[in-house]
Amino acid sequence: MINQDVIHSGPISRPDIFSGIHMLNRLFKFKTSTISIWISIFFLTAMMLPLTLAGEPLSPTQLEGIQTQLQSKKDPVTRTKLFVLLINNAIQYQTEREEIKYRQELHRSLKGEKTLRIEYSVNLYQLATIYYQKGSLQKAWDHFEILLKNLPRTETKLRNLTLQHLSMISSKLNKTKLEEKYLALYVVSLGKVSSFYETSGGFEKLLQLALKTGSAKEDYYFENWYQSAVQNGEIKDQKRILTQWINYVTQTKSSFSPEPLDLLLELLTAQNALAEIQDLRRLYAQNTPDEAKKVELFEEIHRHNQVLKKPTELGILTRLYQSYRNSKKQEDEQKILEILAQRSDYDKRDEALKQLAILSQKNENWILALNTYQKLAALNPLDKNKEGVLILDNLISISQKLSRDDLALQYLRQKALTESSFIQDAARHQSFTLALEIYRQKQNYDEAIQLYHEMEKAPFQARPYPRMYEIHFQGAVSIEEKGDPENTIKTYQLSLNTLLSMERPDLNQAIRIAQRVLLLTESHYPGEREVAVLKQINEIHKKRNNPADQAKTELIIAQKLEKSKDKKAAVVFYNQALASYRKVDNQKMVSQLLTLLANLEEGTSGKKLNRLQELESTQEKSSDTKQLIVTRIEIGNYYKSQGDQKNAVTYYLKAGNNDNGGNDILSAQAFYYAGLLLAQTGDIRQSSEVYQKALHKKSATNEKEAIFAQTHQAYAKNLDQQQEPSKALEQIDIALQYNLKELKGSLIEIKATILINSNQYKAAESTLEGYLSSLTNGQDTLPLMILLVKAQLGSQNPDGAMVTLNRALKGQDTDQLTAQQYDILSLKSYTLSLKKDMVAAIRNQEKLVTLLEQSNIKEKLGSANLDLSKYYLEIGRIPEALKANKQADGWIKEGTVDHLKMLLNFAKINQKQGKNDASLDYFNQLQKNITSESPPEIAAEMFYQRGFANLSASRFEDALSDFKQAETSYIKLNQKSEALQSKMAQANVLMSLGKIGNSERIYLSLLSETGDNQGAKGDVNNALAFLYSELGQYKKALQNSEDGEQAYKKAARLNRIPEVLNARGLIFLKMNDFDQAEVTFLKATKQNEQYQNPLLDSEITNNLGGLYKQRGNLERAREQLMKTAELQKKLGFESLLALTYNNIASVYLDENKYDEALSFLKQSRTFAERFQLKKEIASSWNNEGILFFKQEKYEEAQKAFLEALKPQKELELKIDLARTHNNLSIIAAKQSDFKKALDLAQIAVGSLSLKPLDNSLFFPNPEQESVLAPDLMKDSLQIKGAYLREIANSSQDSATKVKYLNVSYQSFALAIEIIESLRAQIKGEESQKKLLQANIDIFQQLIAILYELGTRAPKQGFHEKAYYYAEMSRARSFLDQLQEQVARSSLNLPQEVRDKENELKTKIATLDGLIFVELKKPQKERDEKKIEDWQIKKTTTLLEHRNFTKELEEKFPAYASLKYPKVYGVKETQTELLHEKSMLLTYFVGADQSYGWAVAKNGVSMVALPPNADIDQLIRKYRKTLVNPLIVEDEEDDEMMIDSTQSHIAIGLQIYRKILDPMLKNAGPQVNQLVLVPDGVLYYLPFETILTQIHPQTDERFPKGREYLLHQYSIHYSPSVSVLGMIQTQVKNRNPELMAKRKDFLGFGDPEYKPTAAKAAAFSYNKTLKQQGFYELDRLFNTRAELGEISAIFPESNVTYLREKAKESAVKLNIKGYKYIHFATHGILDERNPEFSGVVMNLIQPDKPEDGFLQSSEIFDLKLDSDLVVLSACETGLGKVIKGEGMVGLTRAFIFAGTPSIVVSLWTVADESTSKLMIYFYKYLNEGHPKDEALRKARLELMNEAEDEELLYSDPFYWGPFILNGTRI
Repeated sequence: MINQDVIHSGPISRPDIFSGIHMLNRLFKFKTSTISIWISIFFLTAMMLPLTLAGEPLSPTQLEGIQTQLQSKKDPVTRTKLFVLLINNAIQYQTEREEIKYRQELHRSLKGEKTLRIEYSVNLYQLATIYYQKGSLQKAWDHFEILLKNLPRTETKLRNLTLQHLSMISSKLNKTKLEEKYLALYVVSLGKVSSFYETSGGFEKLLQLALKTGSAKEDYYFENWYQSAVQNGEIKDQKRILTQWINYVTQTKSSFSPEPLDLLLELLTAQNALAEIQDLRRLYAQNTPDEAKKVELFEEIHRHNQVLKKPTELGILTRLYQSYRNSKKQEDEQKILEILAQRSDYDKRDEALKQLAILSQKNENWILALNTYQKLAALNPLDKNKEGVLILDNLISISQKLSRDDLALQYLRQKALTESSFIQDAARHQSFTLALEIYRQKQNYDEAIQLYHEMEKAPFQARPYPRMYEIHFQGAVSIEEKGDPENTIKTYQLSLNTLLSMERPDLNQAIRIAQRVLLLTESHYPGEREVAVLKQINEIHKKRNNPADQAKTELIIAQKLEKSKDKKAAVVFYNQALASYRKVDNQKMVSQLLTLLANLEEGTSGKKLNRLQELESTQEKSSDTKQLIVTRIEIGNYYKSQGDQKNAVTYYLKAGNNDNGGNDILSAQAFYYAGLLLAQTGDIRQSSEVYQKALHKKSATNEKEAIFAQTHQAYAKNLDQQQEPSKALEQIDIALQYNLKELKGSLIEIKATILINSNQYKAAESTLEGYLSSLTNGQDTLPLMILLVKAQLGSQNPDGAMVTLNRALKGQDTDQLTAQQYDILSLKSYTLSLKKDMVAAIRNQEKLVTLLEQSNIKEKLGSANLDLSKYYLEIGRIPEALKANKQADGWIKEGTVDHLKMLLNFAKINQKQGKNDASLDYFNQLQKNITSESPPEIAAEMFYQRGFANLSASRFEDALSDFKQAETSYIKLNQKSEALQSKMAQANVLMSLGKIGNSERIYLSLLSETGDNQGAKGDVNNALAFLYSELGQYKKALQNSEDGEQAYKKAARLNRIPEVLNARGLIFLKMNDFDQAEVTFLKATKQNEQYQNPLLDSEITNNLGGLYKQRGNLERAREQLMKTAELQKKLGFESLLALTYNNIASVYLDENKYDEALSFLKQSRTFAERFQLKKEIASSWNNEGILFFKQEKYEEAQKAFLEALKPQKELELKIDLARTHNNLSIIAAKQSDFKKALDLAQIAVGSLSLKPLDNSLFFPNPEQESVLAPDLMKDSLQIKGAYLREIANSSQDSATKVKYLNVSYQSFALAIEIIESLRAQIKGEESQKKLLQANIDIFQQLIAILYELGTRAPKQGFHEKAYYYAEMSRARSFLDQLQEQVARSSLNLPQEVRDKENELKTKIATLDGLIFVELKKPQKERDEKKIEDWQIKKTTTLLEHRNFTKELEEKFPAYASLKYPKVYGVKETQTELLHEKSMLLTYFVGADQSYGWAVAKNGVSMVALPPNADIDQLIRKYRKTLVNPLIVEDEEDDEMMIDSTQSHIAIGLQIYRKILDPMLKNAGPQVNQLVLVPDGVLYYLPFETILTQIHPQTDERFPKGREYLLHQYSIHYSPSVSVLGMIQTQVKNRNPELMAKRKDFLGFGDPEYKPTAAKAAAFSYNKTLKQQGFYELDRLFNTRAELGEISAIFPESNVTYLREKAKESAVKLNIKGYKYIHFATHGILDERNPEFSGVVMNLIQPDKPEDGFLQSSEIFDLKLDSDLVVLSACETGLGKVIKGEGMVGLTRAFIFAGTPSIVVSLWTVADESTSKLMIYFYKYLNEGHPKDEALRKARLELMNEAEDEELLYSDPFYWGPFILNGTRI
């Protein structure tokens, strides 16, 4: 099934090679048109008479003798010969009566003789002709009728002559209907093969007859006449016929047919006859009864007119409009209305405009609606009718929808200001209000004010307008927003005065307006004008009779007058206020005012202290201790106000100590005041003692007094300063027990501060959250929220901190930044950085810096810029980090902590830029500035960061030392996470030093120590993933990578995910899993978009460049790498350019652009040397060596490689050393110094061994488990093995040769072990295929070595090992698929698991379909971006499926153990697959040499065969003689026939001698059955067709003397021995009970490919299938009979689906429960993409969502339980031959779906012979023969089939294409 339209590579049909005239071509070769002559020739040639006709008539004796023989002879042939003599005698001598007599007797004699059917027909024709010529019309009629009934349809010419005579006789007998009948049969038949002009008159005559008879067949005759013109006539003939036909159908409307009109339209379209097309469309529309068609034609006429820019007739337009309106096609209706509305000749144009306006508004086509309403507005003035107002309202609404403020304003002003009786005052006012809002939003205040002034004169209907004050008020608002306070006040005052002048003013509204005036006056004109406004407000309050508000206003007036020094006036208003407060009985205010007035009226004393001291003196003499305490406190307050703290403390203490009882509260207050002042002066000890005195005043009666809570609070602060936090907290808790609302906030703040300072973060968080949750809105909580954020961060709760910060910032106005707001914003940046949302952190910090620059606290810019620089550094934005750090420098003082942080930032920036020397200088400067007072965390970070600077500079020991010091420092600081990072950095250094084992141990130890620290767990897993990828342990690497990703997600460190994905992409790249690598890199890019890490961006683009390079997409690789370089330049990462330029050079190298490559290599080395990047220096030299090598400048190449070795050795870069030694070895090999080459290759192998090699051995190899970089090790072993083999082959000493060959064998064997190890770790069929394809040469070389060793030592099993390795290289992915299927079927999986798998498979199939659709489009139409996106989605889904499978393995260990198949060796093959009469032939086709193995039950032999090129040439030549028949019918092609036949014989025998005979030499006479495992081009050869021997043509055992392999053996095929074993195992595991219930046969055939002529016009074609020609596929007529005869073989147990029933859905729904499944239809082959091959089912009525094309990818998902599937179609056995996999196509799909055997074809087959072959095959199957033997017998029967002793199907073309794949039983 294809989900969308598909373009296909071309259907492969199954044509009739010979049509029904086959036999006529053999029997009739007439040269003249005279019937009597060719009949006579026929009898003379066909009967092959041994007589020669004499010139004299037969004598009576001869006649009597013939008559006697006729009576005695019963043989029909002999009797016919005798009658021929008699008839010829009568013809020769014109004895008509005798001729009639003998012909009648011959007629009776031949009647019923099937073998002489032609002779019977010709004789009867001649007899009827004689009667016709005699005028015996009835007799002639009767004889022609008999002849017609007995003539087969294949005898076309004789049948046509008979029909012609019957028509003529009918005419003469006036039988008009019969005349029409026979003439129709004759003319229609003749029209298909004859010249158009020969039959044209016949058709005209038929039309006349139809008119006479009323047969109503005119359409039929016209249709056939037209088809005759199409096939054999000219265009003008076609047009003439169609014109006549149209005239007929338009005049006969009762039987109107659209066909001629449609056909003529097509014809005229092809000729581009535009005018005629338009006329024809009009005619068609006038006559068709089909309303839908009429509309369609009108649409075409209209579209055509639009193209020509001609007006369409109004009648057509109105018809279209009505149709669209009725069918609710609003978009089309709207288009027509647009046209009608513009047509001046349309009398309903106004109505069209209205309808268009309504419709466009309904459809939300606002532009059109606007234009239309504007036109309507022009026709409907506002002052003329109400409709004009409605139109204006719509224009306003539409303008707003379109956000067209200019238009909205235009229309709103029009409505507000235009004089019209139809505009209501309220609507006018509303329009003004809306317009004003728009002006103000756009800040067009002048226009707003202008509109206001115009509205003052607006033509309101009510005069005066009662809401005019509102208009003044709105005008004032606009003036206010403009910033004109003077006029604003005036206008508000105008609004107020207007309101107050009304009869019943709204006094509440008046107050609101007056208050606006007051606010403006306060701001701009304080003083007298302000007091005047207040007095006006006071007057309004009086009118409102509101003494409370009046009192407040009077008090404010008094205060302002007092402030303005008008004491007298102030006193007046204080007295008024006093009176008003008395009215409302506010005693408190009355009391205060009385006191205030007393002071004012009595004046103020400048001798307050003297009076207080006098009072104290007086009170000392009295007994009023309480008043004395109060006075002393007042004196203390006075001294405090004067700044005399000493005297203040003295008087407070005197007051406290004065108490003799009864005044504890006052005494406590006095002590409290004294304690506060002592604490402020720094005397904490005495302050605490005084607080304790205060607390001693507490008693049972006064303990709830607030003063004691305040004292506990103050005492707690002292205790905290005295480093006694627990005691301080006790005091706070006591104070909190007082539950004083006004004190609780400060208590909580102090408590939280103490808790945070003592690292009790959770307790602080709990305390603050509890308190904050109890507060109401409006309370100042900012300080508490700052503390809460610090507590949350301390308890590692950044998410909670973020919530708190957002709460704190809500509603904050930061235009004038405060210190607290700075703290909040700074904390927010820090919190975001902890959450690793660096983009948001930077955005917030940048905002903070901007706010600081505009604030009064600019001194904080230093710290803010330092933090910003640090955040920039986090995501690699180096230029911005440097800029921010420099900006911080201007605000920072030396010796401060910020100065140290700045130096640290400078060091890190330079390190990031690769400027290691500058970086280390800053680190050293920083170290000198750090003192014992410096924060220890700065020193710790210095060691940690300096370690990376040293590591970048390849100073490994220094780096290791720094990281160790960093670890020690972090441990002291109890910063576990940072200590862990330092330890990981040490492991990283060790890995760089090649100490992989040590590094792994550290990582694993750290992983066990991470505990719940998910962030650390992610870091360690990511490091392990890299380490294992270096070791080639990809499965572990991927697992650690995935574990790391999950850990980061749990830790909410999502910014690390793109880094993990980038690293994982590199793992996939090392695995050559390019699809997964690309998907992963692109995912990393996508996810990094939100984190904006440019350094990571550059890494990913660099890696993508490497990916595309490895894929061979060099242009795209270069694009990515150039993009990387530009990004690195922009960011200032100049050190990274060394690597990037090196990579760009390597791309140019692959493109053989050496000048460009050399230029970039030199640039790379320049940067590498500048930044002392020794590894990059080595890489550039290595690539330069490759450049010279490719130019065959071997000396220069060698020098470059030696230069590369120097830094590699210094840095101990083992992988790079191995690569360079390999390169040097290849140079040595080029110079034919193979021993030197071998020594160098051995060094490379040793470099990649984790354990030292035992050099006492002869060129030792490492153990597989101790291999570094296995992919490179595999290449090194291949190189080494090749040199060993070369030296062995050149050695003359046999022992030496064997010695070298053995080590070569061991090297290649280890390389294959590594390949198998890599393969086991790779998930995905495609990746595994690519791995084997890339390394097939290793298998080839190993097999060649084992052949050589086995030849020298036959009994040591070398040839058996070679067989095993060859089998390892075959169809492994398919074998894995089959085994996985077996493993999965053994599980009882839950339904949801099955559903999940089906969902993933469906998704993959859907994407396959989409890709298929796009791939098959022409190159110009193809959307490569879509294909890429779908490929990525498919790869992503495949990854999901892999993970799904991985989960299955974890949940079901049994499945994991069953999942991996065994590879068959010789022993397994012999015991499990062979019997005494069978032999297995398996091939390995190699470039240098091919090999074959012949495995019998008790023996095996290996032979060397020709190389691939030779075999390929032979097979291709031989196939040319197979894919076409050797029989050539035309005499002039005899020479071609001879050449083709000779080639067939010569090449066939050559193939036998070269690739078969050596294999069959050990086949005993008992062997009669072969199992073939082909390779390479051999997949295209049916071995049965190989000629084994030529015999004399008289040898009846072998048709034409040709003996084929088919004559000796039954044969079946398999892609590998292991696959065959797997299939056999699957069959054994079937449920016998279910198998017994199956029916015998299920057939699909003769499906419908094209719609009938009647349905073609209306048929909905699948665009892609149509483009690909699927609907033009020929019908396979013989398949119906084929399926019928096969079904008859299984009469009680068969089901067939034919024609319309042969649907794709029928296959999918009904395919289970049958032994044999047969497809007799067309096959489709796509060699490039085999998964898109398939079989074609019913294309005309497919059940949705199917499309009628059953693709290979869909077949894979079928669940078959059949024994056999037969694809009786063309080339169904072909596909794409892939190295290491074999032929990939439909065969695999069906076998995977569950059938153990499948019969397929290898070339385009003939319909007739194929049908016969299939019938024979099923016949033998039903007789109980094995499948291979049944197919063999069927072939032999077809091969020997003859007619008239002539072999019909002896050529392999007919019997040879079908082969049996899979099991034979």
